[in-house]
Amino acid sequence: MAGEPSPPEEMAETTIRQIVKLLAPANKSDRRLMEAGVRGEYLEARTELLKSPPPGKRKRVEHKRDGARLQKLLPRVEKILRRTPNAAFFVADPGPSWGDTPEGRRAMAWSGLGILKAVARDLPRIGVHGGRDRYGPVSAKVACRLMLNLPTKERLTSGSRTSTFRKIAGLFCATLQGLPIKGDHEDELPDLERACEAVLADIKKRGDAAYRWGTSTQTTL
Repeated sequence: MAGEPSPPEEMAETTIRQIVKLLAPANKSDRRLMEAGVRGEYLEARTELLKSPPPGKRKRVEHKRDGARLQKLLPRVEKILRRTPNAAFFVADPGPSWGDTPEGRRAMAWSGLGILKAVARDLPRIGVHGGRDRYGPVSAKVACRLMLNLPTKERLTSGSRTSTFRKIAGLFCATLQGLPIKGDHEDELPDLERACEAVLADIKKRGDAAYRWGTSTQTTL
């Protein structure tokens, strides 16, 4: 549907191409290396974000309330879905990754309902853990690792929103959150100035060994 985000796989591949362009490979060999590196860091970040968040200091009461509301609503949604005829799925406007039959679209609807049930179940637990942003710090760290380990002449600096470091971090952040991306212009991307500055401050304090590939001290996301 026009204006809606693309499937995650398509978004990720688009982001990979945009980041490689920002890193300005000197030749085809560098380009292939960069593509592999960006793809690997994206998968690493996505895996890390699937883990339970670290404990927070404050409870988020609104998460608990939202979880309770969603749990009360789901049985009604399930009843409606059960009695929905296949004809309704003929007129649905599926995304590119959906099945191309009414039955396939119905299966996707049930899959989405299962995800909503899991969300309703886990919202109270997430409330206990707090609501700290994880996407920004993770995105800044993988962007830093790419710039330190790949053969790019771009400087690792976050002094400007137009810096390659902040633009790459913003691309990662938007893609990991499933946000629509029209291009790599800085005005259309999340601005991760604080997250990028925190990474640079960590490097200044401890050195960059933890961000180098193949080291035993590699930092956790």
